[in-house]
Amino acid sequence: MLRSVGHLKLDTMRVLVTFAVAAEFAPWRRRWLFKRRRFHAAGYGFSVCFSSVVNGTHVDVFLTGIKLRGAEPGLSHLLETSPDVCISTGLAGGLQESLEIGQIVAAQSVSELTGSEVGFCNSELVQVSRQCGATIVERFVTSDRVIGSVSEKKEAARYGQVVEMEGFEVLNKASQKWIPTILVRSISDTADDSLPLDFNRTINSRGSISLRKMAVEVVRSPRQIPAVIEFGNRSRQAAARLADFLDRYIPAVSAARPSSGSMEQEVLAR
Repeated sequence: MLRSVGHLKLDTMRVLVTFAVAAEFAPWRRRWLFKRRRFHAAGYGFSVCFSSVVNGTHVDVFLTGIKLRGAEPGLSHLLETSPDVCISTGLAGGLQESLEIGQIVAAQSVSELTGSEVGFCNSELVQVSRQCGATIVERFVTSDRVIGSVSEKKEAARYGQVVEMEGFEVLNKASQKWIPTILVRSISDTADDSLPLDFNRTINSRGSISLRKMAVEVVRSPRQIPAVIEFGNRSRQAAARLADFLDRYIPAVSAARPSSGSMEQEVLAR
């Protein structure tokens, strides 16, 4: 985006940030004046994003829903507007024992859980994330279901160090538009944590957590109520740490101005 100031044009970087659900975005949203904006996604109808200026950088935030359920047209539309950078972010599960609650991790690459296809994040964005305090891991794995038990995590750890549910598709779509992209997550549950509920049963058709469905699961397992509360507290802590990181990372990325010059190799490597 070019802004005209008198006879000068200031090159303002535009960053697209994706979260899965509103709860992940909430701490960061409270820090900046994000305005809700409706837009028309071709063949889909209206979708919503949130726009603000963060430390001098124009930022659009889009909620993809868990596993991008129904959100592909909205995401595709925003990518068509050619943001300078795409940051896929949110909460994730740690598969490596050294990863702790609230730790910020950035991926060099991402694959689906089977490991059959691999996409690579922009190396310049990864380097800047390291300078801003992120732990760099070799691989995120994108699962089509919530990986909740310790045994499932041990199996998934064969393929990567962090498990999440949207990164592979976001990177794939952004890479098709030659947009430098990175995957960053805050750890909400560790390798030796089993989730207190089967969250696969709580996700609605829009890719959000249904409070009604969650209530049903809690009623089924009332002894898990303290663990559910504790998990909620840890998730909020992890989301707050992520907001701290984004406050550092956005201006650092704007200053570094990563290019898409190396994207061809990254796309073809998948």
